[in-house]
Amino acid sequence: MKPYLLQLKKEFTTYRLKIVMELKSGYSIRIYEILKRWQFINDVEIPLDDLRKMVGATDKYLEYHNFKKRVLAPAQKEISAKTDLAFAYKEVKSGRKVVAIRFFIRERRVGGKGVVPEIPHETGGVDALYSQCLARFAERGQPLPPKAFARIALLSQKVFGEDWIDELTKMIDDVVERTDIREPLFLLYE
Repeated sequence: MKPYLLQLKKEFTTYRLKIVMELKSGYSIRIYEILKRWQFINDVEIPLDDLRKMVGATDKYLEYHNFKKRVLAPAQKEISAKTDLAFAYKEVKSGRKVVAIRFFIRERRVGGKGVVPEIPHETGGVDALYSQCLARFAERGQPLPPKAFARIALLSQKVFGEDWIDELTKMIDDVVERTDIREPLFLLYE
């Protein structure tokens, strides 16, 4: 039981409760949680049936145009107006039928402060480290967005202190070389 309980600290999405409390629609809250989970990769494609299950609308709005009108459009408007995220979406079709939704997620400024803090420029070697990390992820055929790198770097600074560049380099090399990890970027956020 212990290993499962200890993983509870890693396997969940965090967000500010104050932000979610401002949302009126249950669908908006659930879509916000989904977007928050994937925000660091900036876009995610979710099959329509899975999305319906995730938001709790499996037996409602069975026709896509109703789902779009009653769930997606209001959630998009409310989330963009009241939270630290905004999103656009694209319908993925098979023939004429919509089979999935591709969300394009971006962070918004809230209260005049940037959501993602910048990496201090006085720290030497950051640009070289980003280039190195970008190349390592490209070898795996995966992108490394600048915001994702900024977050990883900030976390590394907090955890490793002055030696954060060396420690982060070692950690990235270890993670990228492992073939049993499909999404190394996710692991670096842990």
